[in-house]
Amino acid sequence: MSNEITTEVLANAIDVTKEIVQIKEIGDEVELDIGDKLENYYIVNKAASDKDSQLNAMAIAPIVNGKPDYNNIGVVYAGTNMHNETGANGFGTAADAFGGNLSGEYQLAAKHGQKDGFQTTSFDDWGRSQFGTLTIDERQWLLAHPEMLRRYQNDSWARGSFRDNRYGTVASISGIGMGEHNTLSKYFDGDTLNLDRLAKDGIFAPGMTKEQVEKAAQKWAEKNGDKNPFTNDAAEAKNRMKEYLKIYGAYSIVDIDELKRLRKKLKASGGGLSGNEEIFLDDSQALLAVSTASQTMRNGLSAVIEIYQEAITEAEQVWTEGLQHARSIGTELNEAEIIEALASAGATEASVVTEPTTFYNEQITKAKQLGESFDRLASEIKSGIDKLVQSDKSLANQLG
Repeated sequence: MSNEITTEVLANAIDVTKEIVQIKEIGDEVELDIGDKLENYYIVNKAASDKDSQLNAMAIAPIVNGKPDYNNIGVVYAGTNMHNETGANGFGTAADAFGGNLSGEYQLAAKHGQKDGFQTTSFDDWGRSQFGTLTIDERQWLLAHPEMLRRYQNDSWARGSFRDNRYGTVASISGIGMGEHNTLSKYFDGDTLNLDRLAKDGIFAPGMTKEQVEKAAQKWAEKNGDKNPFTNDAAEAKNRMKEYLKIYGAYSIVDIDELKRLRKKLKASGGGLSGNEEIFLDDSQALLAVSTASQTMRNGLSAVIEIYQEAITEAEQVWTEGLQHARSIGTELNEAEIIEALASAGATEASVVTEPTTFYNEQITKAKQLGESFDRLASEIKSGIDKLVQSDKSLANQLG
């Protein structure tokens, strides 16, 4: 069993840091709930906020055979102090983040990642101007090594246009709730987000299948609907699914990875198998994957394209209805003045219709291209399997 500090451990440690860092001492142990069981970690070092500082941090190590494993150490920083927490009030210093004065996680990633191989994980970080506190060399290194800075960004108040997503590997999480920072600790299995658990709680994450998105959208609609008992949540869930496509672009299609691996294996064997070669996948599984994957992809992409086409129609309806409403209340204004008044409030035909429609059409084109590419891949693999059967008598007998 590996003693490496996982994202699940880091997230749970961050959650408890503010609660214990004021009362625990260096050399004490902290108990974390990891994978439905309690695990103890040794506090190697700590910093507790006081009247002059809001820094709450711990360096922890797993305990192996009763001793701390110093070869696997994680350093965790808790977030901004609330007004009722011990230490300097974080609200005054939080404003400094816009000027780049709070950037410990980025410096840790750039300096120690480059020098010592440390990987950094952040939850709801600020970004943008904070990266300006790094040297040009450090920023270039981060751009070249996005895997060394993993960033999970929730749809909280900290998420906005001031986020800089050029650096690191960014995973946008949607559905946590406005105004709520969250380390997603209960959704990690080691370093991997459990997409089924997220979907069960109505939360979107990258890489979800259509079925997971449907489940998450339905749960979100139940929790965040208009609270009208006579309203069907299905319509709200459908609109929520459209939001997934706007954020992430497409559903995950599991079959395509299997097809790519199969193609690579067939090419490696030259399109045929000798008598003593072993086929890398059971014959029935390989044939089943090839025969069903294309239909799975077509069904998924058809749903994606339909949602985008509906979004285009809705954008046009929103502009038309909004313009009609403006005309009804602005009876003393001419058409140009009405358009100008709407524009002053940020509503233009370009922003409401043209720009979204352009985006949706681009996504439709990409979806169609992906479907065509998938069909070509499936056809190529079927052809390869046919050649295998024709050239290898024992394999032909198996499949016969």
